[in-house]
Amino acid sequence: MAVQQSEGDADRKGCFVVNATIELIPNEEEFAALIALNKTTFEQIFHDYLQSGVQKGQISDTKDLKAIATLFFTFYNGLKVVTKLDFQPQQFLDS
Repeated sequence: MAVQQSEGDADRKGCFVVNATIELIPNEEEFAALIALNKTTFEQIFHDYLQSGVQKGQISDTKDLKAIATLFFTFYNGLKVVTKLDFQPQQFLDS
């Protein structure tokens, strides 16, 4: 979904939250608190999704879901930054 969103961003504006984070952190404490909340919320969404995979037997229950959720959040944000460059969606979709 993140790749498709980036592909549809012809002007390469990127993600508002990611752009604002890059520009404003660490100088804006109030904004930093909102970004921290955003991070926590998205990591929880990823964690819940991964947990459903464990419950369905698709993911081993020995995996550190919190660490994986953090990795997904980090990857998503990094993707939104690099897609502002010479973005070629197939680089992210080819296996």
